[in-house]
Amino acid sequence: MAGASTAVGHGASAVTSSGAVIQSSASALASASALAGTSALAGTSAIDGAPRATPALNPLAIATTPAASVTAQTSASGMPSCSCGDPVKYDQLKLFIHSDDWPKLIEHFEQVQQHNHRAHSTRFRILHRNGYYLYIEARSSLLGYNEYKLPLFIVMLTDDTAAAKLQSAFEMAQRKNAMLSSGSQEMVFEYDANEDRMERLGSYVRHLPALLQVSDHFLEEEDKLGYVHPDDIKAIKHLLTDRSLVDRNAPVVIKFRLKDDSSPNSTFQWHTCSAIAYIDQENGHLKVLGKFINIDHHEERMQMLHIQAKLDPLTELYNKKTMIKHCQALLDLDGDESHALMLFDLDNFVSVNKTYGHVFGDSVLKMVANVARLTFRHSDYIARWSDDCFAVMLRGVSSLQAHSLALNLQYNLRNKHDVLAHDFNISGCIGIAIYPDDAPDCNQLFKVAQIALDEAKQEGKGVIKLYECSCIDENIKAASERLKHLE
Repeated sequence: MAGASTAVGHGASAVTSSGAVIQSSASALASASALAGTSALAGTSAIDGAPRATPALNPLAIATTPAASVTAQTSASGMPSCSCGDPVKYDQLKLFIHSDDWPKLIEHFEQVQQHNHRAHSTRFRILHRNGYYLYIEARSSLLGYNEYKLPLFIVMLTDDTAAAKLQSAFEMAQRKNAMLSSGSQEMVFEYDANEDRMERLGSYVRHLPALLQVSDHFLEEEDKLGYVHPDDIKAIKHLLTDRSLVDRNAPVVIKFRLKDDSSPNSTFQWHTCSAIAYIDQENGHLKVLGKFINIDHHEERMQMLHIQAKLDPLTELYNKKTMIKHCQALLDLDGDESHALMLFDLDNFVSVNKTYGHVFGDSVLKMVANVARLTFRHSDYIARWSDDCFAVMLRGVSSLQAHSLALNLQYNLRNKHDVLAHDFNISGCIGIAIYPDDAPDCNQLFKVAQIALDEAKQEGKGVIKLYECSCIDENIKAASERLKHLE
């Protein structure tokens, strides 16, 4: 036992108020602040000027009034202590007691009073002047009540820091071993933030030979070596030096890129860093325990899925949602130019599925998509708009140019029918609308292009129809106002 203290304190109220109970035991708790490697320390208190007993070591006199006030100071040993003097309210002890333990102390003294004379124990942390916490075990009993009907407690305080450190070290070792049990695509480390010292605990060095077993100036050297991507080094530095990690209940995870020297071009690969932290009781240093995990293949897969989410799975053209986004962005960025929207609908496609089956119908749709890619420019947007309808956004073209490109599409489709499994002539109607002449924005442009397509289908098969607008000047003016609003 490193040290013990016995304190007797008067109470201030019954158990009906948690705060009052703790206030009533303030004189007993104050004795914990004088416990720092001393031998037995006893203190008694009385009311209204009655005699007080004080210890031989670390003198402590606790004056208890019905308000249960104490005076908090700092002893030569580095621990907060209490003495007679100007009264201080009990909640000022919260300056020294760890915030997570304060509610536990409230509950402790409530239980002591509820269970009458039965002893109860608890452990709490109290701040040392060097910035770390000592662990104090408190064993408390209710002696009775004084003439003011206030509860009287006796508390035995023991310095339990050594046992707590052993327990913490054991738990930390268990967590290290658990992290080390992971696969070879992970690297477990321990980082001393005060000394800038990184210790690698895993076997990931064969993947990242640049990382030594122990690096004494890790962040300092990293600025020169550049193994962490320049855009990510700030996040890594913050994570490895963040003292708030100590109080978190779960690991903090960030994503960053790390250079892979084993690859031919020393490319950067995506990793995650999962980290927890603790304060070393020996020296008060911030220690960060973490794990680097290579997620580069996962990121490639996620990027592929992200791309696939934008595409129609059958034709691999843009889907309707993506098409609208791209068209909206185009009109916002290049809204002062002329653009054309073309909607192309296949003739008799429902009968194709009924006659030849859906497999053949799918092959027709794929062929139309391939012909469209060959017909239009890479800068144009092509999408599968619905089952048998396609949309094309032609950038920077006039109505005459759009009509010419529509004729090219129909010609190319007629010349491709021989590659299909069945003899089937592909044709379709096309509706065209021009921005800003026919519509001042994206939504309206799709509406009028659909009107042009519907008119073309009413006239027959293979018809191309340009939307006829009677309010071109108004549309151009509205488009100009929209662009000014965006600026």
